[in-house]
Amino acid sequence: MNRIAQALFATVLMAASAIALAQADAPTVDIELVPHPDLEQLDPTVSEVLRPAVDYFRQQRATLQGRPLGLAYGRMGINYLAHGQQEAAGACLRNAGALDPGNARWPYLLGFSYQESGFLDKARDSYRDALKIDPRYLPGFIRLGRVLLELNSLDEAEASFEVVLQADSDNAAAIAGMGRIAFQREDYPRAASLFQRALRLDSEASSLHYRLGQTYLAQGQAGKAQAEMDQAGQTPPAIEDPLLAFVEAHTRGPGHYLEAAAKAEEMGSPAAALKFYDIATSIDPSNVDALIRLG
Repeated sequence: MNRIAQALFATVLMAASAIALAQADAPTVDIELVPHPDLEQLDPTVSEVLRPAVDYFRQQRATLQGRPLGLAYGRMGINYLAHGQQEAAGACLRNAGALDPGNARWPYLLGFSYQESGFLDKARDSYRDALKIDPRYLPGFIRLGRVLLELNSLDEAEASFEVVLQADSDNAAAIAGMGRIAFQREDYPRAASLFQRALRLDSEASSLHYRLGQTYLAQGQAGKAQAEMDQAGQTPPAIEDPLLAFVEAHTRGPGHYLEAAAKAEEMGSPAAALKFYDIATSIDPSNVDALIRLG
């Protein structure tokens, strides 16, 4: 691990300790008004999935305070984020982070929302905040590295990817990130080698064919460049990201997960069943059947 990566990792570890000490004296926070979308104006399939969570949130909002209220805002933010309602999601996640400051998921998901909305400076800052709380969440370093690449902060991006590669040397997303850094530094042979390796590890990452083609083109290898361009697609290297996977699960209605939970129980997989019930209650917190199953 180079000195920049070591310094980055040490910084987030020290910050994590400082945050833990500060939480006991957390001041009263101002709550941001959430611009809830008009569900009647959304696609009917989206409004059908969102409505139970929105109705439950509005019922509970006045009865909660502190961390429980933060969790309620966070859950609502997750539902909005899953359906691309970035403005409402951002407000909910900012409130969640203010009320539940020791929970890394809120600044992390807020960073993702900012990234999706094109606010890269804010995305960078939010990802950094999340990693100060939980410096061992490797997907955060990959997403931070990608944002830093877009901001042309190559040394910092390299440090982020190196943290990942020290823990997982075969992480295709981090290797591809290092390839992009090599390309921008005009080290084309190294960039080609890294893109090739990332493709071997993640053959579905069709966007790497384009990057590899650009690398060959920069070296005057037009034939090899065209062969790669012909295979190019839009799929980036996958990031194994449990937090974002949980968000994406909210695009389906709770019934899907109740059925999946029942099947898991039938197959003797109680842990999987509990996971499905947890998703179902996050989508529809008033679902009595799922709540009973969760105990």
